[in-house]
Amino acid sequence: MLLFLFFQVFLETGEAHVTYRPTETSPPIIAERIDDMGFPSKIKVVTPSPEITEPIPRLETVIHVDGMTCQSCVKNIEGNISKVAGVDSIKVSLEKKQAYISYNPLKLTPEEIADKISDSGFDAYVESKKSNALIARIRVVGMTCQNCVNTIESFLMKKDGVQFIRVSLEDKEAFIIYSPDVTNPPTLRDIISDMGFTASLPRELSVDKGFDQLAKASAGSTMEECTISIEGMTCQSCVRNIESNVGGKPGIERIKVSLEERNGRVTYNPRQTSPEAIAEMIDDMGFEAKVAEGGKGIPAAPNTATTTISIKGMTCNSCVKNIEGNLGKHPGVKSIVVSLENEIGTIVYFPDKTTPQMLAEVIDDMGFEAAVKGKNKEYNIRNFQIITVAHLPVYCLPGFFGTTCTCICFGF
Repeated sequence: MLLFLFFQVFLETGEAHVTYRPTETSPPIIAERIDDMGFPSKIKVVTPSPEITEPIPRLETVIHVDGMTCQSCVKNIEGNISKVAGVDSIKVSLEKKQAYISYNPLKLTPEEIADKISDSGFDAYVESKKSNALIARIRVVGMTCQNCVNTIESFLMKKDGVQFIRVSLEDKEAFIIYSPDVTNPPTLRDIISDMGFTASLPRELSVDKGFDQLAKASAGSTMEECTISIEGMTCQSCVRNIESNVGGKPGIERIKVSLEERNGRVTYNPRQTSPEAIAEMIDDMGFEAKVAEGGKGIPAAPNTATTTISIKGMTCNSCVKNIEGNLGKHPGVKSIVVSLENEIGTIVYFPDKTTPQMLAEVIDDMGFEAAVKGKNKEYNIRNFQIITVAHLPVYCLPGFFGTTCTCICFGF
């Protein structure tokens, strides 16, 4: 599918004037497509159109750099990184051991910039990103043509807090730059879902899979079945809507909805959800649902543990409610209390269903900067690399693991 911003054919002159996005197609490809329609064609002239040039998004990041000893190191880093495609500007401070960088998020990430600095012989890691602009990548399923792309882009750009959006039909992804004090990835995901598409956050899928794997590995976790009575369905579209939405929830192994019998048969993990919770999910979609069969024999709740997570970027009680409300819905969380003043979240969780690191990632994806608080120091999970010790994966600060490991490692 080609994206033409403007296409006009002149019969008298035998010409077609085409306005297009050079990132999506090119004159030879356009001419070839016209040829395929049975009309011999060739390129006559290509004229740049600066008036329709799309804005290039810019974000800022601060990267901590260890190992610099003089201004020669500073110039070395600034000279090399300024040549990297996507880097708009860079200013390095020897005293503060920091690099301030403006970059194009469509071309590279702060982590990739830090890696390039490390390749020059320095120890670099992302220290912070500019708080008034963050990135959300949302997977979007159900788009069939470029019109779907245009509809999502134009609708989302009107929403408060959205600074930039680019939707890819091929990659099935929406790339969004947003203001974290106005909106967040879960809200943007829900907006796209309400438009009739299936939208999900990339890490949301991996976290949910992690919950499923942890729960299945726990002792005594067996699948059970229940039947949910469903009123209000009118066609097969309703059936597919329920199956696709509920089928992706944590703890749901399988769901089969029958329009004729007006019910849904669900295979679920009782340690993660319940027939009553499943009925409520369907009810929230606009149908009338209640448990017809099942709901007995659910095991007692597993043991719990408590963790404290540092949360940066909260500005008001709305942020507090947003974190508590969203994280409180995850099957691995029993309770959560967030303190705006202390910038922390105290979470009671189920160790056989999640880990503190996974919970920190969930909060991070909501537009805040979250890190698991250790006994002596905070470490952001994004600054760790995974290594293998005695056949077990652990998180370790890059460059610190050796024959005598003096870093703080977290078992996963």
